[in-house]
Amino acid sequence: MLEAIDSPCLRHCFDIGHWFLFSKTPLSDWFDQLGPSLSHLHLHDNRGRGDDHRPIGAGKIDFPSFIALLRKRELAPSATLEAHTQMDAQLSLTALQTLLAD
Repeated sequence: MLEAIDSPCLRHCFDIGHWFLFSKTPLSDWFDQLGPSLSHLHLHDNRGRGDDHRPIGAGKIDFPSFIALLRKRELAPSATLEAHTQMDAQLSLTALQTLLAD
């Protein structure tokens, strides 16, 4: 669809938590298909049972592999930390800073 419309006004927002819950397609396949159309990320963690928007690192999503995949493909989308509390936002920010420093 993104290729067919071919407009800089239409890009993809990838939600890692929703991918973890609902997709059976490997993350690398998603990124192979999205390529430069990937422009934004929604970042939150979960335990694979519900869309509970846990802080990054407080669930089962393999964030180090996720970040490595972004780097390997030289993708630098913007991101939103999807936290439900100020404490969860701070925990996610701290975890993300550690991931990006590696």
